Amino acid sequence: MKFIGNVRQVAGKIGGKISGISEKTKLNDLAGKIGFVQRSTSRIKGEDFVSPMTTEILGEEPVTTESLCDILRQINPEADMTPQALNERINRGEAAEYMKEVFKAAFLANLAPVRSGISPMPLSPFDRVFLEDSTQITLHEKLAGEFRGSGGIDRQAHMG
Repeated sequence: MKFIGNVRQVAGKIGGKISGISEKTKLNDLAGKIGFVQRSTSRIKGEDFVSPMTTEILGEEPVTTESLCDILRQINPEADMTPQALNERINRGEAAEYMKEVFKAAFLANLAPVRSGISPMPLSPFDRVFLEDSTQITLHEKLAGEFRGSGGIDRQAHMG
């Protein structure tokens, strides 16, 4: 139960960061610009899609397309969609592009106060600075074909 409590706490923080990027009109404008929402009469708005695809799916229960439809209806009763229609919407390239831009905007909005508080003076003697990330994530071996790594042994060759 402690793990679930931690997940909910993190979900709340993430939700605050994402919702803090701007008002709903910016999310809706971004959805229109990318083509995720193509008509002003669309049942689902850009602002409606963000929460079910981020913080609302973190919890105890497995997430199904049907449960996402329920969450969506709670957020916006006019966004009454069938699981099939929502699944089609999620699998469109514009949905991925929209969420990428939402995360980018949230990241930049939350990074701005941090950046403004950092003085460039300590780095001024250097022409450039390289950042490296040595994070490693081990995926289940069934995913080896889909997510090929770099370095090490080629697990695909050994899976026969």
